[in-house]
Amino acid sequence: ELSQFKATILKSYNLDSSHNDVPSFNSATLKYDDNHFEEKTILLVCIPATSGSVRHYVKNIDIENENLCVSVGVNSPNTVTMDLVSWFIVISIDKKAINNVSSFDAVYFGG
Repeated sequence: ELSQFKATILKSYNLDSSHNDVPSFNSATLKYDDNHFEEKTILLVCIPATSGSVRHYVKNIDIENENLCVSVGVNSPNTVTMDLVSWFIVISIDKKAINNVSSFDAVYFGG
């Protein structure tokens, strides 16, 4: 399913390009093989950014009732570049933890 997702939904992205200290999407997801998906799944948070200098991180993952919310924080340097990139945060999570989850959301705490 991950391969199909890359080939269809993400086909317009350059998944082989790294950006400074950030690995390519294909490199970052290389470890997610069939064995991984037996007990885990992955969540993908896409963040359009106005600079390649900005870095994002997962602040928290809250699961309450049937809702999962990923809080995303930002580290932004004083001086930024003007290149436009989209960031993907890949989160591996136990399937058991989200067994009853029916809605997913992400909240961005930008700077």
